[in-house]
Amino acid sequence: HWLPIQRDAKKIKRGSEVLTVGFPRVNLQGFESKVTNGLISSLTGVANDPNFFQISVPIQPGNSGGPLVSREGLVVGVISSKLANNTTSDPASVQPENVNYAVKSTCLRDLLITLPGKYRYDAKKISKNRSTAKGKAKNPSKDMSMVELTARVEKTVALVVVSTE
Repeated sequence: HWLPIQRDAKKIKRGSEVLTVGFPRVNLQGFESKVTNGLISSLTGVANDPNFFQISVPIQPGNSGGPLVSREGLVVGVISSKLANNTTSDPASVQPENVNYAVKSTCLRDLLITLPGKYRYDAKKISKNRSTAKGKAKNPSKDMSMVELTARVEKTVALVVVSTE
């Protein structure tokens, strides 16, 4: 299973509702996936970096690398980072809350088309065969409930556990 990628991140607007599904802190929170939602807070990242969205979706270690998905079921970004609590030297200042970042889908597509051989992402072929691709995710729907959207995203996300032993 896979989710369609938003072809043009410029179509995403500030205030758009988004969600992610991930496996934050599995040793503490367990192995069941967790869903969190929020908004696109800014169309740029730290220092106005145009390759990122700032999002209010709560994230933890374990969400990184997961999809940021629109209400229509499109991957609009990839969860990448959060603003660190030590970003200011003023001890009396308020610590950042839900100031998180996702790499935009256009950067994801630029990366995917560089993959070699059979793993290469062919954006032209995918868009051309969108309606006939076997195993393809259903067409996005604006009427999808959060429960339906979560179930769809959960089918595309996997927990990867790494052992140093």
